[in-house]
Amino acid sequence: MGKESIWEFRHLILPVLVLLFFLGFYYLYEDGAFPKLKEISLGLKNYLPLGAEKDLGVEPGIPPEQETTFVSLKETIKKMQASGEKNCFAQYTPLPPLGEEKGTSIELVYDTISDEGDKGTFFTIRGGAEGLESIIPLGEALKGIQPCVIAGKGELGVPVPFEFFTALLNGAFPDSEEKTHYLSAKSISIQGTDEENVLSFNGGNQRLKLNPKPWLFTPDGKNICFFPVGDNDEKGLEEGIFDVKLG
Repeated sequence: MGKESIWEFRHLILPVLVLLFFLGFYYLYEDGAFPKLKEISLGLKNYLPLGAEKDLGVEPGIPPEQETTFVSLKETIKKMQASGEKNCFAQYTPLPPLGEEKGTSIELVYDTISDEGDKGTFFTIRGGAEGLESIIPLGEALKGIQPCVIAGKGELGVPVPFEFFTALLNGAFPDSEEKTHYLSAKSISIQGTDEENVLSFNGGNQRLKLNPKPWLFTPDGKNICFFPVGDNDEKGLEEGIFDVKLG
C-alpha cells in the first residue's frame, strides 16, 4: 500500500471512529450502563446513613408554637441562674407535642463551652429534615449551668424522687452539696412520641414521660432540674404532685 493510500485510509477511518464513539455513548446513556449506575447509586442512598437531606438554600424551621415554648424554657433557665435562689421552682410555657420520630427535639449537653475552659450547657434545638438539623438561632451556650433530673439514684443509693418528695412534704430541702434530692446530668434529651413528650438522660435508652406540668427546680442556682413522671421511684415523681403542693 502506497503513502497516498495510507493517507486516504486514515482520513476515512477517523470519521467512522468518531461516529462509533457518539453512538456508543448515546446507547450507554439511554439504555446501557449509565442508567444502571444511576440506579445503583440511588439504591445505595436508601441504605447508607448519609445524613439528613436538605434543600439547598432553605433554612430548617419549626412550628411557631414550638419556637415560643423553646424560648420560654431557655429564658426561664437563665432567670433561675441569675436569681441566685436555692431550692426554688419556676414555670415555663408548656411544651406542645414535639412530634414522633424525626420531629423536633431539645438537647442539653454539659461540657466545656469556651477556650478559657468555662463549663456550661449547650442548649440545642433540632428539627428540619429528618429532625437532625440544628436550629441555630434558638441554640445557646449557657455558661455556669448544668442540667439535672429528679430521677435516678442519689449518692447514697436512695431514689432521688423519694428524697425529693420527702423534702417537699417536710418543707425543708437538704443542702445542695449532699446531692440526694437531685441528680446532675451530663446530657438531657427531650423528644416526642405519638402520645407524649419523653426525656432521657446521660445517653440512656430509657425514655421517661416528661411531666406536662412545666416546672423546673434548682437546688443551687446552677443545676436546673427537669421532672420525669414516675411513682416517686427512680423514674420520677407522680404526675399530679405539683397540683397538690404547688398549685
